[in-house]
Amino acid sequence: MTRSKNTHAILLEYLVLISALLIFGVFIFLYQKDQVYRDAMVVLLGSFYVAWGVAHHIRHARLTLRIVLEYVFVALLGCLMLATMFL
Repeated sequence: MTRSKNTHAILLEYLVLISALLIFGVFIFLYQKDQVYRDAMVVLLGSFYVAWGVAHHIRHARLTLRIVLEYVFVALLGCLMLATMFL
């Protein structure tokens, strides 16, 4: 794969991530009064983030247990922060 194609592929990967984060953010905002749906969106957001990170690193042949744990812990921290914002 040429450098230009690789750069475009990486930009597309991150565009997917940013778009999903924005979409989940909108849904979390829309359902902020309904705790069950809001919490479901927060959990789905965290799960998507971990899945995206794992897929990204598998694609680039750099996946290690340490990287997976890092994505899991960042997702947990983010979910806790979002969940406590609405208490």
